[in-house]
Amino acid sequence: NELVHYVALRKQVLELFKRSLEVDSTGAYLSEAAVHSVIFPTRSDDQSTSYDDHNLWILDERLTFTNYVASDLPIDGRQSQRPDIIAFDRRVAFRAENEASNPVTIFEFKRPRRDDFVNPSSKEDPVQQIIRYVNSMRAGKYQTPKGRDIHVSLTTPFYGYVVCDLTPKVKEWLREEKDFTPMPDNLGWFNWFGNINL
Repeated sequence: NELVHYVALRKQVLELFKRSLEVDSTGAYLSEAAVHSVIFPTRSDDQSTSYDDHNLWILDERLTFTNYVASDLPIDGRQSQRPDIIAFDRRVAFRAENEASNPVTIFEFKRPRRDDFVNPSSKEDPVQQIIRYVNSMRAGKYQTPKGRDIHVSLTTPFYGYVVCDLTPKVKEWLREEKDFTPMPDNLGWFNWFGNINL
């Protein structure tokens, strides 16, 4: 019974998420914040949000087991940049070739069907936003909103995700300007920034 309830609940959450991506009665798409809030409440973290009040599993089931998650909070606890969602993984003693590791995952959300961020005049390039967050953390500029130091090293892996609709304009931008590669299923694009391990 509990498993059936759990599966049915998740199905309802996915229906709610699907509706947040559709146009409303006025023909307009909902805001980025509306989509974001289905996944994790904005301006909160996992210290103040219970397991039942978020749906991180929509992005990746493993995020449920991260050490710290912040949603739209300044990453220095004051007035700095605010990643939509940032997750700090548990400390792992070694990874790959015995290199110390503490993975950091960053998500940026864009409103459904929005693609104006690809315009040359846009200041909201989500790829550059994630790169700025990574470089700021690598430079040791930030703490978590609870005042804990964010420890990273040269070998710390960063995972950045932009959650947006892949309009023809976005696909062209990813291919021709950002040098991203389409995934085999054509449902996403990826790139590797080796010098910053992103």
